[in-house]
Amino acid sequence: MNSQTQGFSISKAAVPLLWASISLGSGSLVPSPSLAATPPVPKQIIGQAKPAQLTDTTIIPGVKVGPVTVKTTYQDLVRLFGAQRLTDVRPPDADDTEREFGTRVNLGPDWSMIVVWQDKTKVRPFQIIDMGPGWQMPGGLKIGMPFTEVLNRLGPFDMVGLGGPYGGVIPLRRTRLEQYFGKMILQLAPVPDASKKFPQAYKAVKGEQLIPSTNPNWRALGMTVKYIIFPFPR
Repeated sequence: MNSQTQGFSISKAAVPLLWASISLGSGSLVPSPSLAATPPVPKQIIGQAKPAQLTDTTIIPGVKVGPVTVKTTYQDLVRLFGAQRLTDVRPPDADDTEREFGTRVNLGPDWSMIVVWQDKTKVRPFQIIDMGPGWQMPGGLKIGMPFTEVLNRLGPFDMVGLGGPYGGVIPLRRTRLEQYFGKMILQLAPVPDASKKFPQAYKAVKGEQLIPSTNPNWRALGMTVKYIIFPFPR
């Protein structure tokens, strides 16, 4: 049975454009379809303690996310977690021109994740998305982490202006986690309805450009980590 996912997926075509456009350090971004929010799915009725099936929770960006590597197949997921914990999902891209093939690994609200596949054969992962807050991310990052804590972890950084599909993405180049540039995608988001609650601050950091973390409007918007994505090498 198919269902849509919570979170977003970066299209295969958009990945090289994303990193090429935001690695310049300043200026306008090359617009291309990539990220899209989708309707939430109901939380799984599973305990929040780490499931016994999840024996490996180590994340090495570009190499592995827990037991999932670039060589993991759908049948491997069946052996690792059991078919009853796997759900087919179809995460869309921003413009919905390409629909990805994905598998949600249902391990409870803290430990679930989605494996997005290279194609419908499900024999090679493309990226890991929609991970629960139980996962320990590189650099101590966590879903929901506030802006000030991200700043403490990364040091000064630039962030893509709001209003587009890349809004809130932090290029990790020239941060303390520079070694994960291109291997981990970090995106922050403002509080709900920020454009209405704080229109002046929102307008000040809107647009496809890189804006430094020293801009006071970021703090005014209550930015927090919303997504952390782990793409695999092609």
